[in-house]
Amino acid sequence: MKRRQHHNSPPPKRRKIKKSSTVTNANLGSSSMTHNGRSAGSKITQNRKLGRSRHALFPGIPDELSIVKILPYLGDVETLFLKGAPLVSRSWWIELFPSIRKLHFVNYKLNIKMFQKIGPALINITDLDMGYMTKITDDYMAVIGSLHKLERLKIRKSSKITDLGMKNLQGLTRLKFLKLGNCKGISHVTLMKLSPLKHLECLKLFAFSGMIDAGMKAISNNFLNLYTLDLRGCVKIRDNSLAYLSELGNLTSLTLTHTQITDEGIGQLSCLYDLQHLSLARSKNDNFTGAGLSSIRDLSKLKTIDLSMCRNITDDGIVSLNTLFSLVYIDLSGLSKITDGSLKYLAVLPALKLLDLRDCKKITTAGINHIREDVYIM
Repeated sequence: MKRRQHHNSPPPKRRKIKKSSTVTNANLGSSSMTHNGRSAGSKITQNRKLGRSRHALFPGIPDELSIVKILPYLGDVETLFLKGAPLVSRSWWIELFPSIRKLHFVNYKLNIKMFQKIGPALINITDLDMGYMTKITDDYMAVIGSLHKLERLKIRKSSKITDLGMKNLQGLTRLKFLKLGNCKGISHVTLMKLSPLKHLECLKLFAFSGMIDAGMKAISNNFLNLYTLDLRGCVKIRDNSLAYLSELGNLTSLTLTHTQITDEGIGQLSCLYDLQHLSLARSKNDNFTGAGLSSIRDLSKLKTIDLSMCRNITDDGIVSLNTLFSLVYIDLSGLSKITDGSLKYLAVLPALKLLDLRDCKKITTAGINHIREDVYIM
């Protein structure tokens, strides 16, 4: 009997537990933690093993006495999560954590005056996640620009940041990872101004309204060391824009989900020989039928491809995948026009382990039988 799940049913979710001999998660307090910190203090004093912890989560800002009490049990905290704390004016508490390297704000209400006060204490930060702090302005970016050891930076849904504010990041020459999500006040000018970031390896620009041809040109000129480029939701990207990607020969992961690309544009990807992960899902252009996939038949290192919800792809487009022998995962969910005939072309892929056929209404059990029994089918 074949061990596989019906293609219309979602797979069971498994929780992966990462074992580590040196890092332990420490939840300092709970959602009921008060400002006097009593609940946190009692919980921590009962567990002296927290002395080895490297991570700390504060649902609120405790007072000075509470932090002094729990400090001996924190050890050398490297990662600090600040979640949902109210607006406060004091900033002394951040200085109690000199070993912090990673700082994550989770829906945190941080006013600019406090951020400016704690800025000097953050000079050793390498990883900064501003969470979903929607009120970040250019003044915040000036503080971030002073953190010269930053290697990772995430900013989301901050529509008040402008190109002028982003210019402050020019001095972050160690930056390797940059994520800007739904920052509607930023244009392609920002990508031109960030040319000093020569060590950037991962760039994620979600729903970036400024991603026009000039923006793609700036990426290809300034960030030649990119391994990962994620442009999901950049609806202004069209076929002509992809011509600039030929300069990014080191790319191993490319996401073009929810863009305007067509079969013609796919041909611009044929020279990305190191590409391992490719997402073309949810194309907003009806002219993407899959015929252009023949242009990437020589990308022998490709391991995953996502074509989900590209509803005009037909069996003729799927045929082009039968030479990509390194493919491990293929997502064809929502392709209502493909039939059982397309699956026989995938049967020859020796490395295939996972195949997503959810909502492929013309796929039947007979077609699934073409696929090896050890391939997990969703």
